[in-house]
Amino acid sequence: RNLPEPKARQRWPRFIRPRVGLYIVALTIVSGLLLAGLGTRESVEFGVERDRGLIATNLSDGRVRNALTVRVLNKESAPVTYRLEVEGPAGLELGAVGQTVQDASITFEVAGDRQLKLRVFATLPAQRVNNEMITLRLVDTATGQVIEQTIGFQR
Repeated sequence: RNLPEPKARQRWPRFIRPRVGLYIVALTIVSGLLLAGLGTRESVEFGVERDRGLIATNLSDGRVRNALTVRVLNKESAPVTYRLEVEGPAGLELGAVGQTVQDASITFEVAGDRQLKLRVFATLPAQRVNNEMITLRLVDTATGQVIEQTIGFQR
């Protein structure tokens, strides 16, 4: 009998099987997505919200004051210095608890991986209050990065 030799069955090496190959591809894709997410992550989060309670306070000299809470979250590992500026109608004044206001702005430092909450007061003469919008601008003093939030001034 002259029977041909049976063909040897092709075997995958023990450590590389189709399922393992799929795992490697899936792990590579997930790792790439995680790295892309970390690479495009914002370095700061900035939010402005009204204080609870009275929306507006009428002062004895006739001006109207709104109290706001400004929240700055520094996602960098090192401390960062920011400047908070305000823009709005003529006569708008900025104040903050525990902070010095200089040239209508407040400069402060936020520690790395920390959040800072500031209680800020925006004050306008009563005759100027008519559904006005004010813009709070957060500026990173080192990089010049600017983030803005706009909020309505309440009477």
